[in-house]
Parts: sequence; structure tokens; C-alpha cells
Amino acid sequence: MRRIIGTVTLATTGLLLVIGGGPSAQRAPLKIGLIVPQTGRVAANGKEVIDGLQLLLEEEKQHLAGREVKLLIEDDESKPATGLAKAKGLVEGQGVHLLMGPVSAPVGYAIAVYIDARRFRPCCRSSPVTT
Repeated sequence: MRRIIGTVTLATTGLLLVIGGGPSAQRAPLKIGLIVPQTGRVAANGKEVIDGLQLLLEEEKQHLAGREVKLLIEDDESKPATGLAKAKGLVEGQGVHLLMGPVSAPVGYAIAVYIDARRFRPCCRSSPVTT
């Protein structure tokens, strides 16, 4: 649990550094897409990630870097194809500013190919953690 909360905190800190502060009245809400398993073999881990991020947002009154946060959560079902489809939907359909997750390494590898092909610049990269 500590590792998951630490990961969420690290990712959020990276987000704050990338986005910076500013008046929230002049800027649209910050859309964060979170892809985690809510069903499947590692659903419990996904729930912990969701709970950790929601706790952080509650403590920050749903604001980060002076902007309101809109959190969009998608279930990757611990399946690479599903995770990839959800990532595409969040980026292309919902226009998220930040994509977070996943928990499962195979889902992460599927999403990484998409991200690399679109030439996104991730704020931070770490080697995947296997469970």
C-alpha cells in the first residue's frame, strides 16, 4: 500500500512541476486519466491506487497547481488490449492532460507503444513493477 501511495504521490509531484501554478479562474480543469484494473486478477491493487489518488485530491480540495482536477478512471481489466483501448479513449476522446497507470506490466507495455508512437513526453519513467 505504501508503494502505491508513494507512486501516486511521485506522479502527482511530477505533474505539479510540469504544469506549474496559476490562477484557476482563467484555466480549464486539469483532466487526469487513470487506467487501473477494477476487475480481473489485480483489481485489489487498482482499488488501492484509486483510493490513494482520491485521498490526495480530497486533501487538496480537488485542485492541483491552482487548477481544478477532473479525474477520469477507466478499468483495464488487467488486459493489454483493454488498457490500450481505454488509453486511446482518454487521450483522443476525453482529451486528458495526464495519463496515469497502469498497475499491470503487460498493460503498461501495450500503452507504452501507443504513447511512444504519439511522441508524448512522459513526465517520469520508471521500470515496471511486477506483482
